[in-house]
Amino acid sequence: MNQNSCAFTGHRPKSFPWKYNEAAPECVLLKDVLTAQIMKLADRGVTEFLSGMALGVDLWSAQIVLGLQEKYPAIRLHCILPCEGQEAKWPAAAQEQYYAILKQASNVVYVSRKYTSNCMLERNHYLVNHASILLAVYNGTQRSGTGATVRYAQKQGREIFIIAPVSRTITHLPNEIRNKLQEGRRQSMTGHCPYCGNAILSKHSNFCFECGRQLREIPPEDAAVIAPEEERHKPMPVREKVVFIQSGIVGQHSE
Repeated sequence: MNQNSCAFTGHRPKSFPWKYNEAAPECVLLKDVLTAQIMKLADRGVTEFLSGMALGVDLWSAQIVLGLQEKYPAIRLHCILPCEGQEAKWPAAAQEQYYAILKQASNVVYVSRKYTSNCMLERNHYLVNHASILLAVYNGTQRSGTGATVRYAQKQGREIFIIAPVSRTITHLPNEIRNKLQEGRRQSMTGHCPYCGNAILSKHSNFCFECGRQLREIPPEDAAVIAPEEERHKPMPVREKVVFIQSGIVGQHSE
């Protein structure tokens, strides 16, 4: 795992009030918040950004990273795809956008050559396993791929930033807080969900990871900020342009 790496996760357009209308003011504002958060991570020294390239947040995040490369020349985009052809049934405009992003990415990884019932989950786990930070746009819905990815990242001890899509408030779960909890050293700032009893890992949490219920709203000015600069590590090594992995690396080819 590269310590200067961040993976993205988030809902598809159908889960947002504005659906596929990216010109909606709420969507524009959300993208602005997402851009600002990515810039803060880049300022902190994060150079490797991983996107699962699904419709919605994944594609937005990938485009933002590519758009910031002039300002931050060191940052790189890694596209982690569940299988070949995930875009086959998308609208033509979305497919064009998808291919354009892949051409500009530093590398492209296919978790599976063909679609399987587990390839989406394996893609999500790959993202978390290869990043030290997870940046999520998450509405608190437990039964969702985004919710499952956030919970998996939580169990793996990753640092997590969560942007609520409608209020655009930010929840930050620093890894040092989770590590202390995992060691049994309960902090005075923690509590429990009043609905399911699950431990709440931060006073800034506005929903429960376990049951997905909303706890309270946090004004943007009260949201936790990014942790101070940490020791720099070597960037992720450059791979072939396209890599296939399934039960280990089974083959490679360059574009």
